[in-house]
Amino acid sequence: MAYADPQTVFFTYQLLAAVQAEKKHQQFTSGIEGFSKDQLNKAETAEKNPLPGTDAIAAEKKEVEMRTGIEQYNKENMKHTDTQVKQVLPDKDTIEQERRNSLNE
Repeated sequence: MAYADPQTVFFTYQLLAAVQAEKKHQQFTSGIEGFSKDQLNKAETAEKNPLPGTDAIAAEKKEVEMRTGIEQYNKENMKHTDTQVKQVLPDKDTIEQERRNSLNE
């Protein structure tokens, strides 16, 4: 029994694979070309993502205008103010005295 040349066997398999791929492609294209539109059913489509209403557009426009006003605000128009502390925290002596009073009671 004589063995085939490995290069010939490889070429034969490549050729066979190419022929099979071509047959599949021809079957695919013939299926598309021979398809009848009469087999299709009528379908009613509904818009699932409608455009926003006028209220939503107006609200978004108002928000954009507000943000733009904040971003472009002129800080030069602001007046300087001094912060006044209205609640004074106790110092160390007062805290120590209150601690002693609470322990004595």
